[in-house]
Amino acid sequence: MKLQSSRIEPTERAERAERAEQTAASTALVVTADERLRERVHRILAATGRAMLSATAAEADERWSEADVVLVDVASAAAVADLDPPRRERVYLISDGPVPESAWRECVAIGGLDAVDLDEHAHWLVEQISAPARPVAHGRVLGVTGACGGVGASTTTAALALAATQVELKVLVVDADERGGQLDLLLDGAHPGLGWGDLQQLTGRVSGEALRSAITTFGDIPVVTTGREQPPCEIPFDALRTVVAAGAGAFDLTLLDVPAYADIADIAAICDLLAVVTTSDARGGLSLRRWRERHEELDAIVAARTPHRHCLPTDAFTDLAGDSADVVWLSEIRRSAERFGRSRPGVVPRDRIVDDAVSLITVVGL
Repeated sequence: MKLQSSRIEPTERAERAERAEQTAASTALVVTADERLRERVHRILAATGRAMLSATAAEADERWSEADVVLVDVASAAAVADLDPPRRERVYLISDGPVPESAWRECVAIGGLDAVDLDEHAHWLVEQISAPARPVAHGRVLGVTGACGGVGASTTTAALALAATQVELKVLVVDADERGGQLDLLLDGAHPGLGWGDLQQLTGRVSGEALRSAITTFGDIPVVTTGREQPPCEIPFDALRTVVAAGAGAFDLTLLDVPAYADIADIAAICDLLAVVTTSDARGGLSLRRWRERHEELDAIVAARTPHRHCLPTDAFTDLAGDSADVVWLSEIRRSAERFGRSRPGVVPRDRIVDDAVSLITVVGL
């Protein structure tokens, strides 16, 4: 008797792969142990024409890539986050009622795009699930560092953030200083959220929109930082890179405030452009020259603050600092110490440095 060959021909293999892809594109994975919530989500998915795959939190990792969309119940989110599933598109946290504040941590950890209260936003979720997958956008990332300590890199970052909002750009500020706290003094209207102490373990891909909803904001400006009232904490480079990538995917401009002691070569690798801040006095000019000598391989624009009392003439500054063709001149903030003494923010929209910072944003290409 002749046995029939079980060999799969290339054409058949391609057809199977195409069918699997089509199946994944028409299904949603729902991770929950709540039978009532599962039935509710089943009705929502019916409106989108998608079939439902069901899994418990313990099974989620195995089935994570089997569907086009993943919906994770708030009650299961912590257990799913512990599994550390691979980053992927179109993951949503769902809740059968108001989303608790604590759930945003898990939403970020699993790479969720948003957390959805089904009582209020079921129709919105239907629209999101029904829409075709969109390509990931890429905003600009500007690293801001000082030629030496104390020249006002954080002040410049705050001015850039305010300038970005004035020209209607979506901006994210990422504080890479493990000691942190300066941005608390420089920006106004803090609304507490997650900080570096909560985000140290981030790796892979994170949704920028979910991050925005979870982190501390100052007015309309979301900021990832370590607040003045929090102890210093280590910022692993993987976590920093993950947050910056999330910012690039969801914001027009991500500002990375880099302390002078950081390894600037690693930082430059995750930025589109570097701005080196200095002061246009003798100390600032010499510090800039030395910074350039240490980092000859890096391209950077110069942001020179102009302290009135000790400011050098332009030619003298250029001679001291070396080639400074790409210099953006920034006005000094007067009486900033008085603002701190009165518990006022160090930088406000009416400051001239904010207007000057618009020119720096233009150099970035926005």
